[in-house]
Amino acid sequence: MALALTMAAALVSVVVSTALTTAPASAAPDKPKAIVAIGDSYISGEAGRWAGNANTGAGGTAWGTDLAAISCLPDREDRCDHEPSLVYLDGSDVDKGNGCHKSRMAEIKGAEIDGVGERERFNLACSGATTDSILRTIFKGQAPQITQLESTAASYNVTTVVVSISGNDLRFGDIIGKCAEAYLRGGALCSVSEARNLENRLPEVRSKVVETLREIHRVMQASGQDRGSYRLILQSYPTPIPTGDKYRWRERGAFWERYRRGGCPFLDADTDWANKSLVPGIRDMLRDAAFSTDASFLDLSEAFAGHELCTNEADQAGSQHSRANPLRAEDAEWVRWLPYLRSRTFPWESQGHQQEAIHPNAFGQEALSACLTKMVAASPTPGQAFRCKGAARAKPADVQVQREIVHQESWGRILNGRGGRPAVFTYGGQQHAFASDGNCLEHMWWSAASGPRRDQWGCGINSVPAAYVGAGQQHVFAAGGGCLEHFWWEGGTEIKRNRWGCGIDSAPAGFLYGEQQHAFAKSGNCLEHFWWEPGRASNDIQRNRWGCGIDGYPAVFVDGEQQHAFAKNGNCLEHFWWEPGRASNDIQHDQWGCGIDSPPAVFVQGRQQHAFAKNGECLEHFWWEPGNSVQHDQWGCGIDTPPAAFASGEQQHAFATKDNCVEHFWWERDRPIRRDRWGCGVDGNVNGFASGDQQHVFAHGQRQPTQHFWYAG
Repeated sequence: MALALTMAAALVSVVVSTALTTAPASAAPDKPKAIVAIGDSYISGEAGRWAGNANTGAGGTAWGTDLAAISCLPDREDRCDHEPSLVYLDGSDVDKGNGCHKSRMAEIKGAEIDGVGERERFNLACSGATTDSILRTIFKGQAPQITQLESTAASYNVTTVVVSISGNDLRFGDIIGKCAEAYLRGGALCSVSEARNLENRLPEVRSKVVETLREIHRVMQASGQDRGSYRLILQSYPTPIPTGDKYRWRERGAFWERYRRGGCPFLDADTDWANKSLVPGIRDMLRDAAFSTDASFLDLSEAFAGHELCTNEADQAGSQHSRANPLRAEDAEWVRWLPYLRSRTFPWESQGHQQEAIHPNAFGQEALSACLTKMVAASPTPGQAFRCKGAARAKPADVQVQREIVHQESWGRILNGRGGRPAVFTYGGQQHAFASDGNCLEHMWWSAASGPRRDQWGCGINSVPAAYVGAGQQHVFAAGGGCLEHFWWEGGTEIKRNRWGCGIDSAPAGFLYGEQQHAFAKSGNCLEHFWWEPGRASNDIQRNRWGCGIDGYPAVFVDGEQQHAFAKNGNCLEHFWWEPGRASNDIQHDQWGCGIDSPPAVFVQGRQQHAFAKNGECLEHFWWEPGNSVQHDQWGCGIDTPPAAFASGEQQHAFATKDNCVEHFWWERDRPIRRDRWGCGVDGNVNGFASGDQQHVFAHGQRQPTQHFWYAG
């Protein structure tokens, strides 16, 4: 089955060629080399029979698109016999064989890797396969694919194993059916009826994919090959249909012409969901599974860009086309249409089989072969991801492959309300993000063991949250009805909650100070401070006022034994701090500078304290270190939201958005300030953290789930 997401990300171009690649190290010298494909119909080569789509009868070559047409009448391409086994090899045709649809056009057959000849390019995949078909069960008369891999690895030095799996586990075919039903019968949008079911299935299927990849590693090592001697590549699915604004035919048109003429019975709303949530969600799950199992990842979500089914950027074959004058690949759709819904022969004979629908056709298979060839030419290593992208009016061989340096994925589900800023932290190998969902607190987290998960901690809030972690506890604060609401978790399943006080009118900020818990918020134009320490009852919250003359929510940090808070007042940056030895109400205050129009983002790096804020469309930076006055510079312009900032090793990083895209600025000693764009599709303010040598940024999605970006070098 098939799928994929728009993954706008900062990319580093990889110079690739289709020349023969260098095999991995430690290859066994006494066996011939081979490459292997494992998985489902998207890699078996299903729909490889068709060189484009043609709205004509089934009796001939279908205007030159049917590669199985034979014995045509002289000068009559509308009267031919058909032999699908010319395309579907090894008895895999659906009418005369097992229906695995192992095409001679399959991705693995066209891949030029390590000088391996076509006879040593083994296609073990089968249409309809699930992870269980790979690992355990006989399927369509075939032994489990893992057993077939064992036999292959016993006789060959397998340099590459490429895997496409999960679509059937996720029941993608059923989803397509629901989408078609919504178009033809006016039923519920599949984007409504299927979204929650898909969301619930993703974690389970991720576990199955991880198990599959680990078993492939086990089999390869049992055959005598260590992990450095072969590549394991997990690929996602290409997006088969365009966004709603790029269809060639109107949604309904004359007598459902989008389906009647184009073979794509899908509503705009459902196809937008498929492009922005369905395909991205599956792709993100697969990438995460690959990174958790020492595999490389090939993102095919944009491989058919400009050549999707029914797109206005590509063409179908017409009466002017024939075997002698075929539709050119660069002009064609690369996805097989839906030839019929119920009957293959009524009310007329349909071309081919419904099983081939919504799969890469011969041109699509050629493009996938080029994607794989170019990725391998770039010498992928475990944990690296590459993106393959097609273009309108470009040939399949001209797809572009780039290594992804910044990754982008969706977390959770689409939240109620726009904008806002997630609260984030890393904890014990886990990554956590909290966001407001209407008036409720949404919690999303990730671990290598489980992948992305979500739950809800409670309701009754009306601000973005603040969060921190310490002493085995996770703490979240948010405003609710003018009061400071506190949620915390310390193991088990129970989320605890209490109210720390009222009389606030901004989102809070907070930190852990030793064993004490602290929170700050604005009240009118004053800065309110709340804190609790062990030995007090959970509702015995202390409170004082740190000062007045502010008009934005605060940003805070701990520097040694000092506590610091910053907030905007007019266009100036106000700074408050307290240190031991002073009375709790003996708060120091100064002004760091003016020329800002947003709340600040702050952090400590070594002995320096740093603050960033927006001024117009520019990013202003202030910093202080002992023995010096406050310094100021400008890092660049072209932003339209308040920044987030943090230190990562010796580097300083700041993020903001521009036109729904994440802009990244960074500095390191003896280098100028640099800038890049991490990705798009966000709505609201960003937040982030550093974890080891990785940098992570989160933002609300623009008509899509929360977006997570990360850089892993």
